[in-house]
Amino acid sequence: LAKVATTRDEVRLLQSVPGLDYTLALTIVAEAGDIRRFRNRKKFAAYCGLVPKNRASGEKDPQHTKRRHGNPQLTWAFEMAVQAIRKMGRGRFFVMLKALEKRMGNSEGDHGGGPSAGVHGVRALEEGRSTRRPR
Repeated sequence: LAKVATTRDEVRLLQSVPGLDYTLALTIVAEAGDIRRFRNRKKFAAYCGLVPKNRASGEKDPQHTKRRHGNPQLTWAFEMAVQAIRKMGRGRFFVMLKALEKRMGNSEGDHGGGPSAGVHGVRALEEGRSTRRPR
């Protein structure tokens, strides 16, 4: 897998997102296919299962329901990336994750960290450049 990862431009771009190693990057490329088929980043995040689904019905408004939509392999890959970012405990993605968790009122949220990693991965693929800032 590591040899395949080094030969694919889209995999190398995804690996520029903190928390995405070659295994997760290959999973995303294999599961998502050509990302140009998605009209925008939000559509891709929804396909990945990274956006909340409105389950409100009448007077019932469930606050903490499990996500049951989206591609489960992509959801898993981005949840693993979020866990890696959380474990690093530093960097701009960690700061963005903490801000999102604060906004959602959940420090160890079941939301998988929102579409942040997915959106930045798509941005890297769309723009053909790394998400890492030069030092």
